[in-house]
Amino acid sequence: MDYLIFAFDGATKESYKKYRKGAKFEETREKILEFLRMKQELEANTFTIIQMVRFKDNAGEVDDFRKMWNIPGVDQVRIKEDEMQFEGVGIPLPPLVQARRNPCHYLWQGPVYIHHDGNVFPCCYMWRGEPLGNVNQQELTQIWNNEKMQRLRRSHIDGNIAAYHDCVNCHAPKPRLPVIVGSFVINGLAVRKLIPMFEKLALILKIPIFETRAVAPPIKAKQV
Repeated sequence: MDYLIFAFDGATKESYKKYRKGAKFEETREKILEFLRMKQELEANTFTIIQMVRFKDNAGEVDDFRKMWNIPGVDQVRIKEDEMQFEGVGIPLPPLVQARRNPCHYLWQGPVYIHHDGNVFPCCYMWRGEPLGNVNQQELTQIWNNEKMQRLRRSHIDGNIAAYHDCVNCHAPKPRLPVIVGSFVINGLAVRKLIPMFEKLALILKIPIFETRAVAPPIKAKQV
């Protein structure tokens, strides 16, 4: 395994419980720590990211989250914005009624989204739809190139995504064509490692690496 992201949305039991329904803070944290211990013992090179999506009730925990996971075995601590706007934070983004300009790079570069029951989806934005397959029944490499996935890729190449509601209304950041081309030239693993750095540089230098889209204002941390 070359690359792994652990989604751990909170630095406290309270916020984690709210955003990870049914999950147990201490138990999940201990399992991640056990993985990190095994990684070091085996001297594995798995690039490991601990990621938190910034919501209303955990926005004030960012510094604590970084400190909590600043430990051996963690290669990167990543804070992401709420692109899906589950809490209705910020201004609503308009639906994309026209075909997107470029094919979605996720369909070739990944990562795919695997649910706890083994169901595989093209990306984390399509988790409500029909799964591509199940890793308990097929190899992931087979699912990645099966008929459903090939059909979805072809629809993006042809610019006809009307049959895919999640794609039509997708608000994921859409890289401009030069960025997409560059992502195929560079090794995929290297691209994923560099994404957070590119995002920061683009924000600081105001480089338009993504297609124009409405941007929600910063979230205000919840007052305690």
